[in-house]
Amino acid sequence: MSLAAGLASALLAATLTALTAAAAAPAAPRDNAEAAAPLGSADFRPTPDHPIGWRGDGTGRYPAADPPLEWFRRPKGAFPSIRVQAVRPKTDAPGGQPLNMGTIREWLVAGPLDAKDYGTALEDAGGIDEAALRPTLGDQTRGKPWKPMHVSVAKQSQSWSRLVLDLALAYGKEDKQAWQNHAGTLEPLVAYACAYLYAAEEGQVRLRIEASKAKTWLNGRPLKIPANPYEAAPAAELRQGWNRLLVKVASSQENWHVSALISPPPETGYETKNILWMTPMPGPSWGSPIIVGPRVFINADEGTLLCVDKQDGRVLWTRSTTFYHALPAKDRGKFSAVAAKARQLDELMDALPADLNAAVSMDGAKAEADAALQAKIKRKIELERDIRETMGKTDRAFKTWNNDRGWTTPTPVSDGQHVYVAFYGGIKGIGANVLACYALDGKCRWSRFTGQTEIGEHGQHATPALSGDRLVHLSGSTLFAYEKATGKIAWQQPTRPFVVTGASPLALKAGGVDVVLLPQLGIFRTTDGAQLWKSSVTNEINTPAPVGNIVCGISDATAAALYAMEILPPAGDVLKPAFLFHTPWQDVGLKLPGTFSNGMIGSPLYHEGLLYLVSQGGVLTVVDARTGKAVYNQLLESLEPRLTWVFHVGICTGPTLAGKYIHIRDDQSQTLVIAPGRQYAELAKNVLWELRDGSQQEAQSNPCYEGGRMYYRTQGYLYCIGSTAPR
Repeated sequence: MSLAAGLASALLAATLTALTAAAAAPAAPRDNAEAAAPLGSADFRPTPDHPIGWRGDGTGRYPAADPPLEWFRRPKGAFPSIRVQAVRPKTDAPGGQPLNMGTIREWLVAGPLDAKDYGTALEDAGGIDEAALRPTLGDQTRGKPWKPMHVSVAKQSQSWSRLVLDLALAYGKEDKQAWQNHAGTLEPLVAYACAYLYAAEEGQVRLRIEASKAKTWLNGRPLKIPANPYEAAPAAELRQGWNRLLVKVASSQENWHVSALISPPPETGYETKNILWMTPMPGPSWGSPIIVGPRVFINADEGTLLCVDKQDGRVLWTRSTTFYHALPAKDRGKFSAVAAKARQLDELMDALPADLNAAVSMDGAKAEADAALQAKIKRKIELERDIRETMGKTDRAFKTWNNDRGWTTPTPVSDGQHVYVAFYGGIKGIGANVLACYALDGKCRWSRFTGQTEIGEHGQHATPALSGDRLVHLSGSTLFAYEKATGKIAWQQPTRPFVVTGASPLALKAGGVDVVLLPQLGIFRTTDGAQLWKSSVTNEINTPAPVGNIVCGISDATAAALYAMEILPPAGDVLKPAFLFHTPWQDVGLKLPGTFSNGMIGSPLYHEGLLYLVSQGGVLTVVDARTGKAVYNQLLESLEPRLTWVFHVGICTGPTLAGKYIHIRDDQSQTLVIAPGRQYAELAKNVLWELRDGSQQEAQSNPCYEGGRMYYRTQGYLYCIGSTAPR
């Protein structure tokens, strides 16, 4: 190691040691009264000096929290008990592994068998009584031995809509598949795949088979395969005990694969553990909740802010800030067609809390059975949409194209006195934001419309940051700073066109100077917007994690790199961060196949000298924060990875520290609880099932924690998770 590298490593070790000690100590007194409690404590309160928003204080660390180790919301009936194994069971006793979000990942496979023609391949390899076929390890069919195969993100030769049993890869034919601008040359081939399913009780499920071309038998009886992926999955009856699923899969000239997904039947109902309440949300959102004293604040599409009582889940108030609401009264006259709809929306928002509160429950049953409530929620979203679209048709300044992930991806931010929100957005150069400030009692202090800001291809997702007496927000290619008290624009800076506004700004201190790090751009002085540093480690999508005055992140350029840099005091109008390490990611992480598997969307987590990072494909990488070298890489097989652009499920939130444990989530509301440290130790896996039209709803929310409770936002609900037993 060079002298410079050695000094940098020593500096980082000393700094991180000091930060670890500081994290355990109380902060400076607040308002000359009590000392500030650590984040995660029931006594914590945000202040102007210690605001909260994105991932709490930006770190994702809630050291004083103590949530339960286990929780669930799962369908009733046969579905939760289903287990799967590849080898034929020897007894009637239960066995196998639990289904992973309904996906069968263990198969016994025999092949390849030659066929004469693509169109008749499933019949060409005939002469086998598939209805009676009950293979096990060591058996042969047509001279082909039955072998176990495990479905994994590491065993995918192409990017499909979900994980598949990749037969082209398994039999060395991956190079003959069709690729972009290259036709496939696969010969006609057939293989058999068998899985044994155990159900603790008989019952109906939905079973979807997707394949290049296939026939299916369940317990010897043919099962329908939908003609297209949008057709409802057919019902299937599972016996109590062991069931046998057999699939005969033929290749096309382009590919050769199969997947099997089991889901509960409609209206099955749910059972729960350690869920204290579920509050229905008046619209979906990818944003995250924050806690301010006795209240939880959370967003809902299209432009709604909710205030919820954290004890019982009652909605205290709801407010909608549309483009119309954000305009001064003198500028609303040209939108006379919108005025009546805005009044209807305001009236609906005033009445909505009572309807939502009547549907609060421990399992969501009240809300799902309340057709009148669902109609009001639909009407609210329609009014917000109609106002936005009508204004866009009247004046191009209000024109938007749909945001990639809804209109409320930013998390609210608060200084303990007010709550600040950013709504709306757009894609591919067209779009605008609304920003608003609300008192804790729901009174709107101010709201502002940004105008067109050339929002990038993938939409507007950045959460604003509170820095000094400014609210700093990146909207497309314009960086705004608003006076917190009045909403007046203090300054605005044009940035490069069509910047991706995924990563959120971080409020930092450079010596005694308030600065904001824009991961996409650099460092700006809060008072006047002067750019003090142009970033050399651009983060377009993922937000780095602050650790005191050190920032740890992974750049998302083609040559991605893991870095840690110290934010030093500026010299005039220049600030040059000190890089403590800057390591090529290829030397640290584990590379997976797939177009998007290796992308990093979630933020890093720092804890006790280690950095924890998770890729979209499900690789947990733990790094020594003193050296930037990997401690271990762990493929999180039990989570759902992201494989393609059109298939959104993946791992898009970063790890969080929940007291003494670390939580890692995927986009299907599965959470792994692991012990921190230099070896992987999984303690629990938890899931919140939320089905709609037979499919699990996605969620990309970061939870927040307080005491023994965890607050988590899905598309349909705000959950309060906590132990019902004394702790």
